[in-house]
Amino acid sequence: MLNRLIIFSGIIAIMALSGCHTDYDDETREDLTKFTAQVYDEVNASILGYVYDENNHPISDADVAIYSTRTKTNKHGAFLIKNAKMDSQGTYIKVMKEGYFLGSDVVYPVTGQTATSRVQMLKADFSQSFDSKAGGDILPSNGGKIIFPADAIADSKGKPFSGKVLVSAHYLHPKDRHFGDMMPGGLLADAANGNTVTLGTLGMMAVELRSDTGEKLNLREGAQAILQFPAVTSYKPEAIEFWYFDENKGRWKEESVAHLEGDKYIASVSHFSFWNLDKPYPLVQLCGSVWYNEGGPASSLSIKAEVEDLGAAFSYTNNEGNFCGKVPKGKVIKITVYSKYCNEILAEKVIGPLSGDTQMDKIFVDPPFEFSIYGQLHCNGEVRQDGIIVAQVGKERILARTAEDGSFTMNLSAFICNENDKIDIFGFDNATSETSQTLTFTEMPDDKVDLNICDSGCGFTGELVFDCDKTISVQLSNGSGNYSYLWKDNSTKPIFHLPTLQDSFLIGGIFCVTVTDNGSKNCAKTFCKEIQPLEVGIEMNCETKRINAYPHGGSGQYSFVWSNGDTDDNTELTNIGAYCLTVTDSDGCSKVKCVNFSPITIEDDPVSCSNNFYSFSSSTFDHGFIIGPGGNIIGQLTYPLKINIFEAGFDFTVSVGNSYCREDEDIDLPRLINGLMTSVVNTSCGNCNDGKININLDASAQCKDCEVGTVKVIKATDYTDVTSLNDSSSLSKGIYYVVVTDKNTGCYVAFNKTEVK
Repeated sequence: MLNRLIIFSGIIAIMALSGCHTDYDDETREDLTKFTAQVYDEVNASILGYVYDENNHPISDADVAIYSTRTKTNKHGAFLIKNAKMDSQGTYIKVMKEGYFLGSDVVYPVTGQTATSRVQMLKADFSQSFDSKAGGDILPSNGGKIIFPADAIADSKGKPFSGKVLVSAHYLHPKDRHFGDMMPGGLLADAANGNTVTLGTLGMMAVELRSDTGEKLNLREGAQAILQFPAVTSYKPEAIEFWYFDENKGRWKEESVAHLEGDKYIASVSHFSFWNLDKPYPLVQLCGSVWYNEGGPASSLSIKAEVEDLGAAFSYTNNEGNFCGKVPKGKVIKITVYSKYCNEILAEKVIGPLSGDTQMDKIFVDPPFEFSIYGQLHCNGEVRQDGIIVAQVGKERILARTAEDGSFTMNLSAFICNENDKIDIFGFDNATSETSQTLTFTEMPDDKVDLNICDSGCGFTGELVFDCDKTISVQLSNGSGNYSYLWKDNSTKPIFHLPTLQDSFLIGGIFCVTVTDNGSKNCAKTFCKEIQPLEVGIEMNCETKRINAYPHGGSGQYSFVWSNGDTDDNTELTNIGAYCLTVTDSDGCSKVKCVNFSPITIEDDPVSCSNNFYSFSSSTFDHGFIIGPGGNIIGQLTYPLKINIFEAGFDFTVSVGNSYCREDEDIDLPRLINGLMTSVVNTSCGNCNDGKININLDASAQCKDCEVGTVKVIKATDYTDVTSLNDSSSLSKGIYYVVVTDKNTGCYVAFNKTEVK
């Protein structure tokens, strides 16, 4: 799938493409399975993925989840999600591994096909630190700067933290060749005005804080840190929208604005996540396919999409040669197909401007070198239907699924840059992790390649049985009865206890034990079983007032019982408070999940005012911002709700939310409409105090929901009342507000910002 990004002038990303990544997370299984993104077009499809680190080494035992199911990577760094429910308009993938930032990806699956995913996880090294009392400066790897003020850190419960703060921080340069594999999610985003957009990125930064004991830290309420991003793109606007990544929804959220100062962009943040400098665009979907001229789909080729002269996008074709992604609407798109590994262009096509979703004609290419391989994966002649073939060319690892009969064909032409490149091939059964020997080739084989994952010759049989709680047991037959056992953790008993995360959440995955029949010479077998404990995800929609349950794992065929008596997989939110659900699978395993319904409320009439500050009654909220009449974000909000009209004006929208709910309220404050006019008499010299602001009130102007009171002149820097100085023509140089008060409340109902020079 087209799963990476477009960048301005080779840097700024425009496409919302599948494949990208986010925060460090060593939290619970509940975090892994929390998905709040809306599903638009559900299909049944598969995902074959590869997870690797910054040194191109595979990462094993990483937890992988989509909204409908989950799995783990095996020892080869591979994962397969087979025939699962997915969203064709973008399926968000989470990848978790202790010691790493959370990895993620977005793929665009097609019914019956296998989407490909590549996730590069960033190590959370916490190699820098500062004292919370003093604050300090942190230099992220690869560039940028973070400035922490004094006494700005809170612990995991929101209480002030005192002590050493460990920091892991990475700056993602948009020119990095692995940028698409590292960045979180795709580049789909929720703009402040509610529109879904695709983004163009100027760079990203990931930051996580920990204490000496490993406790997760963040900024305390009301505190802000400053992020500095290198301005490395040729496109350098004076101000650029600033976004954070919602790791539960898999989308970016517009938060504020970053400003260009010299050679860097500067923005303030009130919490830490993955942050991104981006320009938003309306979007359409563009799909296509690439085939070799000699026949067959061209998998794993890179796709670069240029928008006029504004940059490039990087992506990969899947096993069927297909790619898909979101691109800017109304733009001419230049598509370049090339071998990323050999840095060789294979084809170029121009399409557009695009007014709607578009399917390109098939693109045909000739590879630098031809290298294809075909063969069979089996167990002593027995077909294995869940086989995966791995090809290693240099540092690159390529994965492909076998057909149902165990056969496979791989065209590796895109990875062969030199005539004598060495190619290592092996295969494994995804259900058991039984792995074949590795075969090495320096030229394309003429014959069928045989990969046998079973050659032990032992006669005993066995299986692993999960007790639906915490243990797996080995049940054996047809052997001597004298067995020894060896699990991955070196335990030697026939019963294995599943590992847990914090709060006793069971970790699922593929579990293997090697059993030796001591009554038969040189007889040992390895048995594996994928265990997925029953878990329940809940998605709450505050607008429709419904909760939907998404169970996964267990044995399937779920039954539901809500605390209000409902027995469907969803229930209506009728009252504020806790809603609990018990899900039971066909084996009788049960899981209870609770969520608290706390809708956001905002009163549009202020409860009080003090000069230029208006206070509003609202329920508590986690985040919020003010939106101006043009849809632009004016400022951020914290609870309790207090608005400065000098920043917001009198007509604006308040948008606040918590983990599940969001509320937008249009505010129309009392005001004098077009009734205040000012002119300036500047000072006569640099240090003279003889300036004056002439003030005129239009007696015929409407004072909406107010009554005109006194007129004041105040300093913009500290709001000091300097009316008497203005009356005596004694103003110094500076910025001032001329304000009109309400006769009854004293609140400001009109103002002009004026400079005396």
